[in-house]
Amino acid sequence: MRHCINSQESVAKAFNSSSKSWSKHKIMQEKSETQKSRQGQRSHLVLIFLLVAACFFTVRSTEGLVWNDSPQTAENLYGFQNSIAKPSDAIAPTCRDEGAFGLRWGEPNLMTTIFTRAFSCLEFGGYRPLSAALSYTGVAIFSEAYSPTEPKPYLGKIWTAGVAVLFGLLAVLLFIIAREYVQTDLAAYAILLLFFFSPPMVSGAWILFSGGIQVTVPLFICLGLWLYRKTSEAQQHRQLWGFGLTLALVTGPWVREYIGIVAGLIIFLEFQQHRRVTWISVLALLGFLHALFPTALLHGFLPKLPLVPVFKLGSLAVQLNTAASADSSLWSSLARAKWEVAKVFLVTLPPSFFLLSSVALLLSLKREARTLAVLIGLTAIVLVSLGKPWVWFSLIVAFCLLTLYQALYNRNESVKGEHATAQFHRVLFLNVWFLVSLLPFLKVFSAHVHLAYPLIPGVILIVASTERFWLDILKQSGRAVWKKAIAVPILLMCFFDQTLNAYGSYVTVHSLYGGIRRMADWVRTNTPPGTIVIANALHAEDIRFYSQNHILPYWSVGVGVPPERTLEKPAELESFMKMHFGSERILMLSMDQAFSQLKGGFHAHKYVTRNTVKTALLGSIYSMSGWYPFVDPLRNLLPRQMELFLGPPDLENDIYFGRDRSHRPFLKEVSVTYNAYTVVDPGVSKIAYYMQDSTFLYPTFLEYYRDYKLCGYRDKFLAVPDDIPLKENRLNSASDDRIIGGSSVDELKAKVDQLLSK
Repeated sequence: MRHCINSQESVAKAFNSSSKSWSKHKIMQEKSETQKSRQGQRSHLVLIFLLVAACFFTVRSTEGLVWNDSPQTAENLYGFQNSIAKPSDAIAPTCRDEGAFGLRWGEPNLMTTIFTRAFSCLEFGGYRPLSAALSYTGVAIFSEAYSPTEPKPYLGKIWTAGVAVLFGLLAVLLFIIAREYVQTDLAAYAILLLFFFSPPMVSGAWILFSGGIQVTVPLFICLGLWLYRKTSEAQQHRQLWGFGLTLALVTGPWVREYIGIVAGLIIFLEFQQHRRVTWISVLALLGFLHALFPTALLHGFLPKLPLVPVFKLGSLAVQLNTAASADSSLWSSLARAKWEVAKVFLVTLPPSFFLLSSVALLLSLKREARTLAVLIGLTAIVLVSLGKPWVWFSLIVAFCLLTLYQALYNRNESVKGEHATAQFHRVLFLNVWFLVSLLPFLKVFSAHVHLAYPLIPGVILIVASTERFWLDILKQSGRAVWKKAIAVPILLMCFFDQTLNAYGSYVTVHSLYGGIRRMADWVRTNTPPGTIVIANALHAEDIRFYSQNHILPYWSVGVGVPPERTLEKPAELESFMKMHFGSERILMLSMDQAFSQLKGGFHAHKYVTRNTVKTALLGSIYSMSGWYPFVDPLRNLLPRQMELFLGPPDLENDIYFGRDRSHRPFLKEVSVTYNAYTVVDPGVSKIAYYMQDSTFLYPTFLEYYRDYKLCGYRDKFLAVPDDIPLKENRLNSASDDRIIGGSSVDELKAKVDQLLSK
């Protein structure tokens, strides 16, 4: 009996020992697998980083500086001329008055000078000291790289490699964040492709330092959200992660005020998760207040910095004040909103992709949800028929609402409890992130490059909401295989169309700057040093830069150019030419393109088109043109105003870009022609003073007078009978003797009175 008991105890001990050994082995095996998985993920992220950074460096190294890196470098190399009144010493100066000149790489105390200037002055955009510091450092480095005496191009390569690192880091962070919302790595790859090959990203990627580095804004947004996630989930080194988050919340708004949305998003996430005040939410609230008052932390050390909200600083204040009026009702605010932002956002991705994603979302909904979607679609059609300006924005909002509906009701029956709730919370956060990112541009939109910021959550939301549909499609067979045969090729076509943006951007920039270098060679060969050039396009400053200061450009327009060299008013032009005529050669350089009716009224060379200055034609110096393909058939249907410029963002009014003008399908064109004129008399015609901002490039209606339409066209004023349309070809032909010409509006009225009195 005792032997039997001992035997049983031995068996039990052996079993327990074996069980413990097995459990220990299993734990060690799980740890080993987890460690291998982490190593695999790290290797995966390293490959993403290297691929994106290497691709950026390779492509960007094929071209030199572009606008507006080049003007700042030219100012630093060749001097800063400012003839306008400077601001009062009672307030902080703008960085333009203090700043991007006199910086030489390698000089003692250079970084002290850079940071002192950056933190003590305001930019046109607002208070962005870290962006300004990056700009000044880039100016100093590239001034050495492009020095006319001892150029050091390797410095530019080093800087470009640094920017490539930032692109690689953004790719890694975006992949990590995207992976939280999608089920597969393939979906996260699709998000990276759609984002990095979007027009805002390929366009902004050409700028290396001016106004900061474009990629730093989405980088800081992703960095802030990643650091928040690490801080909230950390079991070890939580204080270290918290310090990193604090640093991001402080420095982000000093890069760009827009990054302040990260603090608001963190507050939302904390409330969503805890439903109470936490130390992270308090930290985020302080970060939000810092973004709201970006000068507050340094006001005690730099009392000239104005202690005002961010809405009263720089271009943000200008745009908000411009929109203000006596009528401050909600309806008037909606009427003044820049609803075209929604239209522009919808072409940052292939139109077919938006359409396909909408169909995929509808098909993945329950039957009753599809009924709701049809009602929303009918409402959108009604809005279209009424011509409401916010129709495109309503379509975006409808898509967002459907994603929420899908997350709330279209669940797998086997998924219960917290997992389903967490999924809804994730979709809700993506919608909040997207709308919070997009809504500010309804007030302050200026260039599509800034839509890269809402594009991050937008792409994640689209892919996350349609991923299950695509996974089901790929698994289908039998009768449903037709869906795979149709939908998958269309999806692949959309991805290919998006990647072609990179090639289109390459063609745009190399065509444009090839023309700029040709013009730089021409002015060096055919004009004396110091020639004054009055141009209508911003990139005249690029010609100055690449001609090594052979010319000094001035402008016939007053937007986006150095204010001290603007001659947009006829009185300014006449005074300037009388001062310099005879001592310097003065040229009118007209960059002619197929201007649209809207753009041509301002951006064409008004002193040339209206013939208000006596000139001698030197000829058509050079015609630049380039073409690149697209494959999305819906792009053939887009109107010209929905075409996005793929070159440096500020130059979108300088050259023609859009569908091929020979009407070849699936082809886009960029082109411009340079015509040069020598000024032979410093006087300016009195006609120039009538409607000073108009170019009269196309027939411009002025007023009705006694059954006649009075208009300005080129160098003429015309009275056109009411039954004759104001078309360029009709007025050019002068085939109708009922059209009356004159040198002023008063002369036209007198001639009409005389004719009708008979």
